[in-house]
Amino acid sequence: MEDEYEIVRTIACISLGSMGAKAATPVVIEALLSAISNGNGGIVRAATQAFVNMCENGFTEDVIAAMLNALRGPDQFVRAGARGVLFKVGWKAATLEVISSMLEAIRDGDLYDRKAACEALGMMGEKAVMPEVIAAMLHCMRDDDDDLLFAARQGLVEISKNAATLDVIGGILEAMRGEDWWYCIKLLKVLEDMVEEAATPDVIVMLLDWVPDDLFSASEVIRKYLKEMLYGCTRKFHIGADLIKKIHSYIAHDTQFDSDVISIEHLLSLYIHSGDSAWLPLILTLGLLNGMALTVVNDGIKIHKGGEAQDIDVADRSLIDRLVEVFKVEKIKMMNQLVVYDG
Repeated sequence: MEDEYEIVRTIACISLGSMGAKAATPVVIEALLSAISNGNGGIVRAATQAFVNMCENGFTEDVIAAMLNALRGPDQFVRAGARGVLFKVGWKAATLEVISSMLEAIRDGDLYDRKAACEALGMMGEKAVMPEVIAAMLHCMRDDDDDLLFAARQGLVEISKNAATLDVIGGILEAMRGEDWWYCIKLLKVLEDMVEEAATPDVIVMLLDWVPDDLFSASEVIRKYLKEMLYGCTRKFHIGADLIKKIHSYIAHDTQFDSDVISIEHLLSLYIHSGDSAWLPLILTLGLLNGMALTVVNDGIKIHKGGEAQDIDVADRSLIDRLVEVFKVEKIKMMNQLVVYDG
């Protein structure tokens, strides 16, 4: 490890890494940290990977302890190497002490420290979901540096997966209250990045209860969440009548919501598949908003728009009868509202 030739030192790092956890002795750890401090890019990568290999077959406390100690040192190259190890080890390193060190780096470190800490916390996944971590990443989102913004945004997306989604999204929504427009736009981008994983009924309820009327970009994000959930609901989860009514109320007041977001054909398929009449007022409203008309034919429903018609087969006649009855009731409600308005 002290050879004058860099290629020899690089090979030595690779050899130590191939030994795995058995090589995690104080002498080896110190030598690898020295290699990171004094070497070029190839040596740094080899030494960093050697540390990762030591943790490959199980959690190696000595290595993690050494990385934590290195993070507190003055050498920026050693700090960068230590963060790289923790980044690659990911959830195996997600101890309270490591997370605390990452938060310290975000609070007191330079730009590179903060960026790397966000990346490392993101790799720890839902184990890093704590109010302090969410708050720290949200604070980084206030910065103007593109690399730090990207790292914080990706970190929030990664820790939001699985059971932690509501905690992260709740933190984001709370952070937007009373904030300036530009900061909200950046946080909405985080929500947009989460949509494929996070578009669940619970999240939709949270978004619909929160959305401000004066933030157009928020409506765009909510449309994406609704589209993702409604097109995936038959595969992933059931949508209850209360949520359908909440979605209906939102769409009825969203002048930009159209069939490019959610097609009326798809909503009809959800109704036919589930037999839930709660879908019908939403179908009627979306049809009216998009200048569509629905007529009943012998074996199904015909959708009319712009001189064209599309047939939807419905095998169960009771579903058609129910649709007709609900549409009659909804028509009466609309007429009564018009009478009240004219008066």
